[in-house]
Amino acid sequence: MKKVTLLLSIVASFVIAACSSSKNSASSVALTGEWDIVAVNGTAIDTSKVEQAPFIGFDRAENRIYGSASCNRFFAGLKLDSVKSEISFGNAGATRMMCPHMETEDAILAALDKIVKYKVLSNGEVNMCDAAGQSLLLIRKK
Repeated sequence: MKKVTLLLSIVASFVIAACSSSKNSASSVALTGEWDIVAVNGTAIDTSKVEQAPFIGFDRAENRIYGSASCNRFFAGLKLDSVKSEISFGNAGATRMMCPHMETEDAILAALDKIVKYKVLSNGEVNMCDAAGQSLLLIRKK
């Protein structure tokens, strides 16, 4: 009986360790470098209706973001608390070109103003959310 209990304890330890290590690896994704914006407000981006594929870049050394909202370039300050998964952008700016398809552009720029937290998904993608937890931008590492 003692052997069975010991064996079950060892197996349980491995299962717990595997779950916690996969959770830690997912939550430890560093928001650095450039990421493709693959969805905005829960809708996948139709790349046939944009001038260029939208992306967001994180420059942690300068505490800023930069990227393309599909037509125009944007930039902003970055405040990031990776322990609390909180993120915000300030002092934003963008170029002002007109493109034939501005819907995606407008949605991405509006979303940047509302993002306050993020969640790393098990596949490594990152959901950037508003205060209510609604997905505003889904990003994937380039």
